[in-house]
Amino acid sequence: KLNEKFLKICKKLHKELNYQSKIHYTLHELNTKIDQLKETIESNKYIFLREVLSPSLFHIESNFSKIYVNPMHNDSDKQNKLVAWITAHKSWLEEISELALVQEKALKIAIIPLQDILEKRNLI
Repeated sequence: KLNEKFLKICKKLHKELNYQSKIHYTLHELNTKIDQLKETIESNKYIFLREVLSPSLFHIESNFSKIYVNPMHNDSDKQNKLVAWITAHKSWLEEISELALVQEKALKIAIIPLQDILEKRNLI
């Protein structure tokens, strides 16, 4: 159920990042929403998801460093950097959503044989 809740959060944010939601957010608000999702992933509540996502997240987020270290000399540079940051996070969001779905499917497949074993032993 937590995985489903997480996927709903991802789907909602994906719509917001692609300006498909009813409410249009500023770039700074979108950036804040991205940070909130990252905090959600880092929470103890989603440790099961973090175990699966960590290697991919590390790889994807290492690409963010190129954007992060770009120098900003004026407001235009700041705006461009923020747009690049949000655009990069769109693909990040798609990747973690796909990984969460794959994990959920794998767990569902793995549960069936386990359930059969437990039923044979009269444990459930």
